[in-house]
Amino acid sequence: GNKAGQNSVSGSPISKQEELFQYHWDNEFMRVFLRNECLRPSCYDCPAKSGKSQSDITLGDFWGIQEIHPEIDDDKGLSLVLENSEKGANLMNKIDCEKWTEDYAKALKSNSAIEHSVKMPSDRSLFMNACAKFGFKNALRILGIRNLATRVSRKIKRIF
Repeated sequence: GNKAGQNSVSGSPISKQEELFQYHWDNEFMRVFLRNECLRPSCYDCPAKSGKSQSDITLGDFWGIQEIHPEIDDDKGLSLVLENSEKGANLMNKIDCEKWTEDYAKALKSNSAIEHSVKMPSDRSLFMNACAKFGFKNALRILGIRNLATRVSRKIKRIF
């Protein structure tokens, strides 16, 4: 028998689709990414912050929408679009979708990345060097980077 995603004997792909889902705290890459351990070097000193990119619009995730507008928060995420020019504003006016206008200061409160680069973790170069030398999964193991559930479980086992 063929497994989903493998080719059949005749060479035609199987049409069955699977949806894969994993919480971010269970995904090794997402844990490292959200700790800013594996970002590109430019992310720590981004020259495009505060509208310096010369772009007409800036797209991003609207973090903190549940605090500003809980009535539109569906827990699926919401995009933040900054109109940086008249051309960008005209473009947004042509797009047919639900839109809300928000005060920049309110949006900035939970989205400081609009103006400020993330701080480079002190152990980033150690992690990146370990990845290059030993691979991602081995770097996690060598450096002891585990998810919260694993750390709690090990502490409980040590206590008992």
